Amino acid sequence: MQNSLKRKKAIFFIVASMSPPVGADVIFDGDVNQKSSSESFSSYEGDIIVGDKDTSGDHMFPSGTLKIDNASDVYGSQSLYIGKGEASSGRFTIKGAWINVQNSFRVANGKGSYGEMNILDGAGIMASGSGSSIGGGAGSTGIVHVAGLNSVWRIPSGTLVVGENGTGRLYISPGSEVTTLTLRVANRSGSKGIINVDGGALKVWGSDSIGYAYVGVNGIAELNVFNGGT
Repeated sequence: MQNSLKRKKAIFFIVASMSPPVGADVIFDGDVNQKSSSESFSSYEGDIIVGDKDTSGDHMFPSGTLKIDNASDVYGSQSLYIGKGEASSGRFTIKGAWINVQNSFRVANGKGSYGEMNILDGAGIMASGSGSSIGGGAGSTGIVHVAGLNSVWRIPSGTLVVGENGTGRLYISPGSEVTTLTLRVANRSGSKGIINVDGGALKVWGSDSIGYAYVGVNGIAELNVFNGGT
């Protein structure tokens, strides 16, 4: 396990067209494996964990939180877990900023865990690995809100699973977008997956080798598209 991480300046992914303000906010609190930062272009080696061992939190007051805003850009060399351990709880909120992880986002990964991810106000997140999940652990509850004009979640080369072994909920609001190579909703026995595309967009590119979109694989699934959603 990679419980301790090193921070370093990351200048290798700055492009000429980007000129964000200095003084971005990356604020870790509670049951996390990082410390707060007030620098733009923060880079973290290893997994970023929000909610792992402390079981005293709940959906109202999670044990671990992470907030990123003020036009910051963050890079992670592995995965970002929100509610990694059994009965853990975590909340991740990003506003008007970008985070790119080389592996995956895991929301409510542990057995009986709670995880919440909010992508707001033009924020963007990208997982470059083989896939991400919401409600990965048995008996877990994972919720993701993608809201606000130009807010995006991108999984260009992997699978998004909404309800892996637990309950996963994905809400896509007007002006926001989720793109993934493949999609699986309610993947395993006992799972539940719900996707509401409320005026936003859900795009599944598909792959001949690993599939396209599967709604209700082995569990209970809903995919609702309304209010001009696509």
